Amino acid sequence: FTSGLMFGQDVPYFDFLNRVRNEEDKLRSLGLWEVPHPWLNIFVPRSRILDFHDGVIKGLLLNQTSTSGVTLFYPTNRNKWNNRMSAMIPDDDVFYVIGFLQSASGSHNWQELENLNDKIIQFCDTSGIMIKE
Repeated sequence: FTSGLMFGQDVPYFDFLNRVRNEEDKLRSLGLWEVPHPWLNIFVPRSRILDFHDGVIKGLLLNQTSTSGVTLFYPTNRNKWNNRMSAMIPDDDVFYVIGFLQSASGSHNWQELENLNDKIIQFCDTSGIMIKE
């Protein structure tokens, strides 16, 4: 645990469960729902999350001229994961479910966002971060 990397926000339980719907409603009100959404969802092992933070968050995302969505981080315990699930998960006891939920509109066309997703995956590959998509 690194206290400087923690961000917390208290919300009602229903709002937490319904958070994606709230984002959809917000995007619909802005006319941004019926546009391409090149989302990227990955699992990152805890042992490499600081490398991921330095290379992806600091190195790629913070160098973007603007943002076009939200990034979600969920720490997950491997022992709470149902091994009958079809998803492949990292070998670490704790891993992060990370979702880059972007919308292509205005100055962001879908290809720019796809290229960013490719850069994220390429960084992980070249850095030896064994992500699962």
